[in-house]
Amino acid sequence: MEDGLSSDSITDIFQDDKGFLWLATQDGLNRYDGNSLKHYLYSPKDSNTLSAPWINSVIEDQNGLIWVGTDNGLNIIDPVSDTVQRIFASKGTASLSANRVGDLYLDASNTIWMLADGILNKYSSDKQKVTHQKFYAQSGEQLKIKAFQALSDWQFLLGTENKGLYLYSPQSDAFTPLRGHFIKNAEIVSVAVSTLYISSNNTLWVGTASSGLFKVDMKDLLSDKVAATIAHIPASGDTHIKELIEDQDNTLWAATNSGLAYSNQAHDLNFIRRNPRDSDSLVSDEVNTIFIDESGIFWVGTFSGISKWNTFSKYFTNIDADGIQGVSLSGADVTGIDIINHDKILVSNLKGLDLVTISTGKVENIPVQLSQQQGLAEAEVMSVKYRHENEIWVGYRNKGVSKFNPKTLEFNHYEYKRDDTSSIGAAGIPYILRLANIQKDMWFTTFGGGISLYNESDNAFISYARNEDDQYTLSSNRVISAYESSEDLIWLGTLDDGINIFNPRTKSNYRVNGLLDTQYKIKEIIRGFTEDGEGNMWVATNGRGLLYISAETLQAGRFDYQMLVREDGLPSNSIAGIEYAADGYIWASTYKGLVKVNPKTFEMKVFTTAHGLKDNNFNSMSHTQLPDGRLVFGSTSGISIFDPKQLAKEQRHFPIEITQFHKLNTVYNPAVIKNSLDEIVVQHDDYLVGFEFAGLDYVSPDDNKFKYRLIGFDPDWVDASEGNKAVYTNLPSGDYTFQVIGANSDGHWNEEGASIKLVVKPPIWLSFWAYIVYFFMFMLVILVAARMLRLRNEREKRYLEKLENDVSERTQELQRLNTELLNASVTDQLTGLHNRRYLNNVLPGVAKEALQKFTAVIAGMDEQSLGDSQVVAPRIFFLMFDMDGFKPVNDTYGHDVGDKVIEQVADLLKDVCRVNDIVVRWGGDEFLIVGHVNQAKEATQLAERVRSVIASHEFDLGISQPIHLSSSIGFSLYPFSQFSPEALTWDHVHILADNALYESKGNGRNTWTGILPKNELLPYSALNQITANVEAAIQQGFVELVSHKKS
Repeated sequence: MEDGLSSDSITDIFQDDKGFLWLATQDGLNRYDGNSLKHYLYSPKDSNTLSAPWINSVIEDQNGLIWVGTDNGLNIIDPVSDTVQRIFASKGTASLSANRVGDLYLDASNTIWMLADGILNKYSSDKQKVTHQKFYAQSGEQLKIKAFQALSDWQFLLGTENKGLYLYSPQSDAFTPLRGHFIKNAEIVSVAVSTLYISSNNTLWVGTASSGLFKVDMKDLLSDKVAATIAHIPASGDTHIKELIEDQDNTLWAATNSGLAYSNQAHDLNFIRRNPRDSDSLVSDEVNTIFIDESGIFWVGTFSGISKWNTFSKYFTNIDADGIQGVSLSGADVTGIDIINHDKILVSNLKGLDLVTISTGKVENIPVQLSQQQGLAEAEVMSVKYRHENEIWVGYRNKGVSKFNPKTLEFNHYEYKRDDTSSIGAAGIPYILRLANIQKDMWFTTFGGGISLYNESDNAFISYARNEDDQYTLSSNRVISAYESSEDLIWLGTLDDGINIFNPRTKSNYRVNGLLDTQYKIKEIIRGFTEDGEGNMWVATNGRGLLYISAETLQAGRFDYQMLVREDGLPSNSIAGIEYAADGYIWASTYKGLVKVNPKTFEMKVFTTAHGLKDNNFNSMSHTQLPDGRLVFGSTSGISIFDPKQLAKEQRHFPIEITQFHKLNTVYNPAVIKNSLDEIVVQHDDYLVGFEFAGLDYVSPDDNKFKYRLIGFDPDWVDASEGNKAVYTNLPSGDYTFQVIGANSDGHWNEEGASIKLVVKPPIWLSFWAYIVYFFMFMLVILVAARMLRLRNEREKRYLEKLENDVSERTQELQRLNTELLNASVTDQLTGLHNRRYLNNVLPGVAKEALQKFTAVIAGMDEQSLGDSQVVAPRIFFLMFDMDGFKPVNDTYGHDVGDKVIEQVADLLKDVCRVNDIVVRWGGDEFLIVGHVNQAKEATQLAERVRSVIASHEFDLGISQPIHLSSSIGFSLYPFSQFSPEALTWDHVHILADNALYESKGNGRNTWTGILPKNELLPYSALNQITANVEAAIQQGFVELVSHKKS
């Protein structure tokens, strides 16, 4: 917004009855609708502009007119007609006492009261008359009024410059000094009053220009018997209080020259100041004005811009990893959360484990990293579970699990051992489940080994995995999540084969996918479960949204589900975690914020960073519910803690306005262009019309959503995907109604919306009389056409045979030419090799087939086999190379000689490559080879053959002597990762090959480099980094580089 303000110096903020925000500045007035700003500026050459650039105050009267106090007169803006009326200090009944207009106030009779250079002015709209009210002290000195506060429409409290407080009654014209003494540092002082405010507890707050803040009970101040003590509220320095306001929690806020101050209405004043290191802090300490709008947004206007604070954010407590000792997590990427008691939780992240005391915000790092000798110094913590005060379990990404005693710091580590059936089922532990039974049995989900139960008596594990011959075993060994239901069953979520329900007593299992119809089978990752108060089960998936299985369905032995997705109100179809909260709602974390779901109506409400969350990107299995009902969710930036009951405020209504009408290249105010019938009329040749609209809710304007339709043209509502604009071209003549509805960032829809009528006039040739003429012309055309048709049929009969012969000959010729053209379009004309177009035509099919074959092969492999560096599975390779030193040859001997080099390279490739390899001239001196391999070493062998053949070849270019050239080669494999075959597309792998080529360039040329996957499971964040920043991925060891060893 600030980039579009007429000035960064904000002097006043006001919201009109329609919901528009008016931002007064030192250089004009701005009307803000959440998307755009409309400027009202001063121009000495235009009388229909403001009378001065510096704006002091803004208010709206009962007729919707905007009154503006400036440093040079009073202005009245009519937003409907976009006209400005100016009122100055001059002769006549409608003149001001002075041109500098300060505070404005509107009473019930639509009378405007204002301060004009220390004199109270009264403007009667019905009489168009200004009355000047001057006040004098008992000494006869004229008082300078600096602030006034309405007690009612017939009483005003006046604050003066160094002359105390007065009470003024306009009806009786009574002017009474109040017997109040300003006490500062135990002394009676005179103060220059700058602002007055009466809070909800009937306390008068007096802000001063240089003496800080005072307060007094209004009952004492207005009493005839008591000389009230106006007590001083201490503040640092000579604080200038410019404006006061009270929020919904009865906190008093003050705009000062030393920052934003607040008081709990006791005897202190606290300050919020700008922090240059915090982009979310105030833009400046020189605060001029403060305002709370109808959305609950707190606006702070300063001399350097405007700050915005959602008061709703106070309900969220965020703890991040900003590095501040004692209050920061050891790592931001949270992987697990568990409860110790009502005030303490354990938080695991990829860098360690923390103990968080919620009431104080204290964070203590727990030393869970094991010694170098145990090989676990850099182990990444994936899960944590508190069993009792002497036992905490910590699961790692690929190092098994540890049992930790926080009192003695004793560590017992349990590694995965392939040949030991008593070891944990696999090395990766995504989640740990503590059953609610007396023994508090500990179950561990593993990535590749099913689930494992810790047998405390033997200090060993019993694992339960998939058995191909037993349908009552797990459907997949890659178990991601676990949940204990009210029936003491364990619901298990897998990576690749849906839901399992495991009975911990009988050790039997149901594969839910086997009980579902084909269209309902779940292949997406299952991230979690929760059971609501009615026994309905809710399932979090990665891509299928939220699944709802009713209690009735479960009781009938079925698992049919209802799917809730983005179209139903979810911010994302990827659900990270899910909790049934004490407020009776389902709370789900996603990659785009939190969502609150009504389990009965499925109504949803979304919460994002605009509401106070630290991050919108939440992590899976990172959530819990405290005993008092508070929820904790973990994200990629720490944790967020909140009480869901505090977030259950009423849905706020917000208005929608049609702000602009576009006709061709001209923009109009819809209120101005409408006729007496409230219609906008355009002509038939106004081929482009458009409407701009705004939802006047300022919590998160970018998240406001709109739907619109033009009744008479659009068959249904249209989502405003392009923002807040609807454009129509070449509308047929007729009567239309444009309607727009919207939803704010909470997902609350204003179904009433806004509407306006549109009439498109027909052209003259479509009028009634024109149609009469058209009828007679039509009849004449029919007669003429009938005669011409008869003659035409006779001619056609004569030429029919000749035409058939011509068509046959031309068809054969076209078929021949099309065949030649098709061959030419997919062949490089210089080399005869395939070109890019051929590759784009065939490669999607080749890649899809390769992915299917690869997935089928690795589906039967265990985790250790997948981690084998020589894993055998069908893949395709992408090998790119270009010619080292080609440019100097081309530049020195010319393009003809360069073409000979390219032709000879093409001939060499035809000999070196296999019959089924696809050889493509990529462009210039770049070539691409695509083919099938079963192991990475086959690609390295081909790369070496290409390198050595080119390096040893003597290029005969028709010059004095042959020359030798070399090549730089890069390659990669698709599918890329055996652990996540679909994580990278063939386009991504082609880019990796290209990066590998440039690695070869950097390694001295005449060499080859391959970018291959690590033989271990990587988090999705690492896979994303491989595609986004290959160099960073290489540096962090997310990929493996293989290269030619030069002799």
